[in-house]
Amino acid sequence: MQTAEVAGTAKAGVASLIAAVSRLKAGLDAGVDLVGTTKQLIEDIGLYDDLRDASGSMSAAQRRIDNVTGLLGSLQRFSDKGRGVDKLAEYLRALSLDTSDNEKRQDGDKVVLTTLHGAKGLEFPVCFMIGLEEELLPHSRTLNPQATDVQDPDHATDISEERRLCYVGITRAQRKLYLTRACTRVSRGRVLPRTPSRFLLEIPDELLEVRDLSEEARQKVPESEVGAFFASFARDD
Repeated sequence: MQTAEVAGTAKAGVASLIAAVSRLKAGLDAGVDLVGTTKQLIEDIGLYDDLRDASGSMSAAQRRIDNVTGLLGSLQRFSDKGRGVDKLAEYLRALSLDTSDNEKRQDGDKVVLTTLHGAKGLEFPVCFMIGLEEELLPHSRTLNPQATDVQDPDHATDISEERRLCYVGITRAQRKLYLTRACTRVSRGRVLPRTPSRFLLEIPDELLEVRDLSEEARQKVPESEVGAFFASFARDD
């Protein structure tokens, strides 16, 4: 399609896309750094602005932007080995091979590790939701907003967004669902108590079968051995 065949604002959009792709090709042909070229393309097409406009809140937009940043990091590690079109084609082939290998491993029994966002639209016979604790679900950024979050007009609804995300995870299970939380976690050599997620406490008691594995572990492992383990952990840290 030529730009002359398109009218109005669509014509300007197509022309802008062609210009961005042309600059990308010129950079790759000249052997410019792949990450630098990709960042320029992101700027040219206004990807970050589009992600912000399409997201329901600033925190949701930031998660999507972080995904792009992660991709750039992956590309950076690969581009350290070379530059240009051939190196980009090799990177894309590597991604394609990873996808093909994953598809080949889909047959038979397997464990799928995914985020709650990544699980949307999927169902599994048995699901384990890990970390039903305050500051994990709901996330600490929701409970303790940072300066950038305060500027977000939708931030007040973030708890509701987190609750809906929890609902997404719960409804992925077809037959059995395990909801887990830790009573304590080790952070920087310190054992810190954890608070159950408010979403876990909102589930009616008659729908839950509660099992305290920490008590079972204490009965099986002598307290002296547990103390020795944490002492060793602190020294190694």
